[in-house]
Amino acid sequence: MRSAELLAHGIEEPLGSRLAAWTLDHGIWYRSVQRRAAVRGLLAKGSRGILLIRLGRDLADELHLVREVADAYADVMVVVLGDLDHPLLEGMAYDLGAAAVLFPPRGIDELFEMLERWTLNNKP
Repeated sequence: MRSAELLAHGIEEPLGSRLAAWTLDHGIWYRSVQRRAAVRGLLAKGSRGILLIRLGRDLADELHLVREVADAYADVMVVVLGDLDHPLLEGMAYDLGAAAVLFPPRGIDELFEMLERWTLNNKP
């Protein structure tokens, strides 16, 4: 990530479109990636931005990615999204290095508020 970049792993519509529009408005690159190797490859180019991961079917791999990125890329904020209120998974994501975890009842509006704060604190 040479410039500020938001990588989205496992993010589906309509959230993907909202994120793409938001990043365009804020001068941030947006990339939707589905494979862990692609995430690593993009991060290896630089390390400034946000990795947004939605926990889903491949829970073990997704949690491993949280840990891997948090350990290797200190300047990348890892944000984990979940579809169900699950305190155990939420705690595990924090333990693995997530900077923020948004499970219900915390919603998408809170995600965009957090992205706004990140943008204000990380101007080039």
